[in-house]
Amino acid sequence: MPFDIDAIPTPDLGLRCMKCSYPLGGLMERKCPECGTAYEYESFVPKGDFPALIADGKEVLLTPEVRDALRRVKIPFVEVTGAAAQLYGLYSATHKDTRVGVLRSLYFEAVDAVRKLKDGVFELPPHDPGADWICPTCSEENPGMFEICWQCETNRPTSDASRV
Repeated sequence: MPFDIDAIPTPDLGLRCMKCSYPLGGLMERKCPECGTAYEYESFVPKGDFPALIADGKEVLLTPEVRDALRRVKIPFVEVTGAAAQLYGLYSATHKDTRVGVLRSLYFEAVDAVRKLKDGVFELPPHDPGADWICPTCSEENPGMFEICWQCETNRPTSDASRV
């Protein structure tokens, strides 16, 4: 079932009231029942066109699992590290790992996918024989219509593990 940010009860995205830290998942209205503060989802999205992805109060690091999950649900993302972090306004001397910046319009879909991945309930999209795939030899992403890797000429694997 696709993610719906406008669903009532509100989806559980791990968000907390900015005033009193009350959990905001499962509510029947966009208002904190503890302190009465109204909220809009947009106020939880960091600034920028590709804001840093934050799930459960922590910046998401770009692990192979996170990369694969975002690709499978077709959420555009950027790797944010070093000089690129400054470009996207995310630079911090304490961050040495690659973080994830996601397309602003799909921010909460990305949060939902990462939380499901962490909780072990991430569902793969249905198999599409024309889906893009990752070469098992050189890790290059290939269009679904290619039967051999354009980079190293390895044959397309038959298992779903290489799908993007």
